[in-house]
Amino acid sequence: MVRFPLMTATQPNHRLLEGFPVAVEIPVLWGELDAYGHVNNTAYFRYFESVRMSYLERCGVLESYDRNRTGIILHSTECRFRSALHFPDSVLAGTRTVQMEDDRFLMSYAVVSRTADRVVAEGYATLVWFDYNARTKISLPQSVRNAIYELEGDSIPTTIDGFLTSMTNQIAAILEDDDAILDLLANSHRIAVLGIKPESHATKPAFQVPKTLQEKGYEIVPVPVYFPEVDEILGEKVYRKIADIPGDVDILDVFRRPDDIPAHLQDILAKHPKAVWFQLGIRNDEAAKILADAGITVVQNRCMKIEALNLEER
Repeated sequence: MVRFPLMTATQPNHRLLEGFPVAVEIPVLWGELDAYGHVNNTAYFRYFESVRMSYLERCGVLESYDRNRTGIILHSTECRFRSALHFPDSVLAGTRTVQMEDDRFLMSYAVVSRTADRVVAEGYATLVWFDYNARTKISLPQSVRNAIYELEGDSIPTTIDGFLTSMTNQIAAILEDDDAILDLLANSHRIAVLGIKPESHATKPAFQVPKTLQEKGYEIVPVPVYFPEVDEILGEKVYRKIADIPGDVDILDVFRRPDDIPAHLQDILAKHPKAVWFQLGIRNDEAAKILADAGITVVQNRCMKIEALNLEER
């Protein structure tokens, strides 16, 4: 087997790749752009492949093929495109093993744009251990299992199908794609606003944003955190707990500092709105995961007023 030098695998140093033991940095190339100036979708699979090969080299998989012509074969792969990439930029691609069975293992990927500082794609690949002489799948060697456990720890689950379903649902629930976010707004009508401010603070975003949304036809349900003397905002009754709001809530718009969000999670989960929207400048990945795991769609670090204006122009 002819061996070419692989990109150096590193320990990821980005908060969005926490939990990924191997990552590589890859420059975005001009030749990867499509007619619209975006990186072509096929390039993301090259990013996956690059970090996958670095990971496999760390686990001794490539040496196994050299010795006895047994090794991995790609069974299936998929990608969720969350945001466009442009030139110039570079990406950090991270990978980890999330499931192992007798003859296969499942890897997950995340691709982070250095310029945008966000996850632009996520994906999965099922890799099967294959005997290239006998042309059949065989059990994973213990040496490979041990190398993976050394990288990942001892808590890798042993069934793939259920994990794939739950993780695919979670990815779909945390929205970063512009069109998906606009679709969410287009299909919503009733918006509760946690942390809304009253008319006495009319210049603040926590009043201006819901006011604009109301003017555009959305029903606003105020849920202030302070101002105990106030019982009405924007002509609507104030509620002190999200769970006390009667009827369904399409989106909960959140004006709270990231560190303050965990204190509201129990209340949010009790009401179970269709979506939770953290306003511009607000991001809490741990809280977003908890909400997504509960089947709630999440948007982070976006201004709903700006997106509503964008929706009008679409």
